[in-house]
Amino acid sequence: MAIGRPKSIVWFEWLFWISFVVSYVGDYVVEGSVLEFIIADLLTFGIAALFWYMITRQSNDVFKWIYTVGAIVGLGIFGLALTANVIKLDFLDNELLGMSASEIVFGIVVNSLNIAAAICLYLQPSREWFEAQGAVFDWDDKPPGVVK
Repeated sequence: MAIGRPKSIVWFEWLFWISFVVSYVGDYVVEGSVLEFIIADLLTFGIAALFWYMITRQSNDVFKWIYTVGAIVGLGIFGLALTANVIKLDFLDNELLGMSASEIVFGIVVNSLNIAAAICLYLQPSREWFEAQGAVFDWDDKPPGVVK
């Protein structure tokens, strides 16, 4: 008798934390400043931990939606920056120009992971889990569509 959360929520957790680690590594590789990296990213880590806890442990719909909107907006901003960089668009005083190859690669990876994580929150097992307010199911008596 296995008891736990849906696989889609577990996948969300993995993708969430992998994207966070890749983002940290990307910040360090691109920025290179250890002190700024530590101070700024401690705050970011606290916010990320709050989102992870509220979504995966409290099944909070508000945080789920904020995360989803953030992932979509992040992808949009990255797409705008990438477009401005590629076509040399004069926009926002050229703040978006000059992306290095490593920034582009890290941006693609992090945004892809964030979107994939957000998608996991809307798969059928996750929707049922959120509707049940984060109930931990007995998988022998699981509702339809919920997997081990």
